[in-house]
Amino acid sequence: MPLQLFQSLWGMIGLPRGAPRPWSLAEQLDQLANAGFDGVSISFHDPENAVRLSHQAAERGLGIEAVCYPIDVAEFDTLLDVLNRVPGVSHINMQPMLRTPHIDVAAKTIGQWYASARQAETPLLIETHRGRLTSDILFTAELLDTVPEMRLTADLSHYVNGDEFALPVSERNQALIEKLLARSDVFHGRIASPGQVQVPVRAEHTRPPLELFTAWWRRGFELRRAENPETTVTFTAELSPPTDWYANLGPAGTEHTDRWAEALDLADLARSLWASPAPGAEGHHS
Repeated sequence: MPLQLFQSLWGMIGLPRGAPRPWSLAEQLDQLANAGFDGVSISFHDPENAVRLSHQAAERGLGIEAVCYPIDVAEFDTLLDVLNRVPGVSHINMQPMLRTPHIDVAAKTIGQWYASARQAETPLLIETHRGRLTSDILFTAELLDTVPEMRLTADLSHYVNGDEFALPVSERNQALIEKLLARSDVFHGRIASPGQVQVPVRAEHTRPPLELFTAWWRRGFELRRAENPETTVTFTAELSPPTDWYANLGPAGTEHTDRWAEALDLADLARSLWASPAPGAEGHHS
């Protein structure tokens, strides 16, 4: 069973840190290919631009994580038509914009999305994300019970921050996370604290959340192996830019950390967790 390492193109905005100018999109893709990533996560909010970028990524041997934000079945079917023009799509990562308090309404739409994805023969993952259908962890857990085919992209930073998980994590919250991990095929790499959705990967004060997320990712990998030894698992480094209020800035308006170095660090960490079940957070880039 292979591990795929992807990097978010969103997370490349403004890089490299401290340079006279940011990398162009072509340079960003070159950096990803040269760093050994297997693929890139691309938003399909602007379909034509995403198709163009996907072809450029495919020319460099990079697979595509196609990120979409449908509110209904018609929007998703339109995306699937677009993806017919995209080479190398590994999977669809959906952040559903449908918001409803009713499980039956949500479950019906998710079932329709999966029927469309099966017909298109493209794996579909629903991302755990604040401000989306999966914003609430209890609602998401109930959805998993209601829709047996539903599979997740586990971005657990949104629950640590959105639900203000106390550290150490309670037995109740750990059980909920375990339930989500048991249905996750893709993992988004970001470290969160109860008060911040993105914190430095390597800092003295963020050691507890790093250890927490490391344990969760290792557990997710173990569950995938136990469920299906032939399944492909994807880990996407997704350290997001300050333009969307994720990465923190100091008083001078500069980022506290080097997101590119942290992305490489997370990729190494995922490799080490995949290769060895031994505890610890190996893979640090100095």
